[in-house]
Amino acid sequence: MSAPTAVEVAPDRAQAYERRLEMARALAPSLRERASEAETLRRLQPETERDLHAAGIFRVLQPARIGGDEFDYVALVDFAEVLAYGDASVGWVFGNLASHHWMLGMFPPQAQERLWAEDPDVLIASAFIFPCGKATRVEGGYRLSGRWPFSSGIGPAAGTCWRASCSPKRKSSRRKAGCFWCRNPTTR
Repeated sequence: MSAPTAVEVAPDRAQAYERRLEMARALAPSLRERASEAETLRRLQPETERDLHAAGIFRVLQPARIGGDEFDYVALVDFAEVLAYGDASVGWVFGNLASHHWMLGMFPPQAQERLWAEDPDVLIASAFIFPCGKATRVEGGYRLSGRWPFSSGIGPAAGTCWRASCSPKRKSSRRKAGCFWCRNPTTR
């Protein structure tokens, strides 16, 4: 049996994409009903988070080998837009959280395992626009310290990508910024 060509695979992928997008569209009325409460709480309600997980929406960019849809990056915009018809803040938070599955999929397997081995549905927030913290080399890795800015979606996230200034290997070298994918010590 020969490997399928792009032409053979494309219709199935397009159908899968449209089915998942329809699932997101179906959530819009519920999101609209919850929008004022979400505004008051200033976070996703647990039922909204459950709905997004149940519909597989958070995993549209996650690699297929982890169980995600591995859609192209444009899915981030398409799905955020559809969710925003129900509640703009849900579209925003979805975009922030889902983009990290795409990013993590490009990092070394060790970083991916750190977050996905225990729970492939883990939500990942970020604090990496600019390095606010400091990463110091210690036996077995790095110790992070500092204060990072707020990150949309941090509440339900059990993982975070932190950006920090790293101590150099040689004393004569300059500090460099790095990204650190970590499990959060506590959530909620």
